[in-house]
Amino acid sequence: LNIWTPVADDEKRPVMFWIHGGAFITGGGGVPIYDGSVLAKRGDVVVVTINYRLGAFGYSYIPGVTANVGQFDQIMALEWVRDNIEKFGGDPGNVTIFGESAGGYAVLTLSAMPAANGLFHRVIAQSAPFINPKVTEKHTKGLMRMLKLKGDIDAFRKTPPEEIIDVQNKYLEKINSAMEFRPLIDGESLPIHPLKVFQNGDCSNIDFMIGSNLDEAKMFTTTS
Repeated sequence: LNIWTPVADDEKRPVMFWIHGGAFITGGGGVPIYDGSVLAKRGDVVVVTINYRLGAFGYSYIPGVTANVGQFDQIMALEWVRDNIEKFGGDPGNVTIFGESAGGYAVLTLSAMPAANGLFHRVIAQSAPFINPKVTEKHTKGLMRMLKLKGDIDAFRKTPPEEIIDVQNKYLEKINSAMEFRPLIDGESLPIHPLKVFQNGDCSNIDFMIGSNLDEAKMFTTTS
């Protein structure tokens, strides 16, 4: 993870914890556009950015294997913030998680994960897609077929990462889609859809800000 702080003193500043987007298959917390120095200085806050496992590495579904490990990477980083951010002038009791696109969906997903309970206090979801969380199993099987692994987790773990990424990209190109490896409702790590959490009022103790960017889709259109 990366940390920007105005001053590493004894003050307890709000913590802004950024989760990057990228369709759950690309991106990273160290991308230059996510430099948190200006936000930290202007807002007098501590800014944290992270990396987490993406694509089939973070969001596959194989029976008997823990699902949503990309989300658990985020939770591990939040636990680190809880235990250490005071040393950087941050307040572990005032943590806002925020993200855009897939990152926006990730922060909403964290709101529905019992393992993340108490690790953050506010949520900002920017252009979060409300996607079907049931397709991960289907596309994991499709990827396994292209890898000729037949769902064998031991063989999957022994496959070179470069080969998995290459086949994953070919698979997504074949189905003409991108965000198919995504958080999965498995009944354990993610018991219910994040929308149900809002409907049930289970996160009424957390402040939410949710919105979308006007004309954001223009970045995907061609210019004439």
